[in-house]
Amino acid sequence: MDSRNSTLGFAARARKNLLYIQNSFDRGADVHVVTQLAISLLGLVVFPHERGFSDRAKCAKLSDLASQGWPTLNMTGATCQTLGDLIKFLRHSIAHGQVRFSSDSRQIGEVVIEFSNKPKGKPQLHWTGSIAAVNLQALCLRFIDFIEES
Repeated sequence: MDSRNSTLGFAARARKNLLYIQNSFDRGADVHVVTQLAISLLGLVVFPHERGFSDRAKCAKLSDLASQGWPTLNMTGATCQTLGDLIKFLRHSIAHGQVRFSSDSRQIGEVVIEFSNKPKGKPQLHWTGSIAAVNLQALCLRFIDFIEES
């Protein structure tokens, strides 16, 4: 396995931990799948970007990824056409604490996560995106595949 200092190594470990927490929950363990999902997403949108990975993501159209089975977010506001755009908006939302969970349920199928971007000093939101946590998990796993294929 690659070093956790590399984008590939970090992504592989994120997948391993995410699936481990999900499997542990399925066996009755007292763990939080949605929380682990948020932590995984944080690492997946920050580390690859900071290590120059986002160039390939800028070329990947969300419409093409959706036709390949990637889950999609319900989005409003600013145009988000590429995986690079989506990563940028998610990074901003996470960095500025603009993430909201629909409930504290431990059942991943019962939670919707909303991300938003509101420019400093402006009254209106610039972009919002929401996705069921179960679909966000699938999106994260697809994104890890995307990183590994690069």
